[in-house]
Amino acid sequence: MTQKAELSGNTGREITATGYELGAKLVWDGFTANLSGFKGDGLGDGVMFVGATDKLGNAVETQGFLANMGYKFGDNQLSVQYGVTENTDIDGAKNQSHSIVYVRDISKGLQFTLEYTSHTTSQTGFSDSKANTISSGVLWYF
Repeated sequence: MTQKAELSGNTGREITATGYELGAKLVWDGFTANLSGFKGDGLGDGVMFVGATDKLGNAVETQGFLANMGYKFGDNQLSVQYGVTENTDIDGAKNQSHSIVYVRDISKGLQFTLEYTSHTTSQTGFSDSKANTISSGVLWYF
């Protein structure tokens, strides 16, 4: 992808964001495995363009990957995932996330989900920021 954006603050400067992603998926019986990786320049590291530039307005490079494995048995599915995003222009800047997800089919187009996620944000010279989250909900597909 390539996209141009104007920097805020009436600077008149533009940034060109570029990036790519590559992935693969393996499905065998009830087992599924996904692996994808990305690299970007000026894209940000979580939400599009958030953290995309340094304080001088220069594009920041990010890279990362996501690995997911799951197994479906009957109306139930259990999966685990691990992902990393690194900001290569800031010393030691890294986000890591581990998740365990349970999904149960309630009916056609309706699923119950329960998820536990552990997330760590690191940067050289700063204390790590950690969060553990449990979330649950119902997904409705139509």
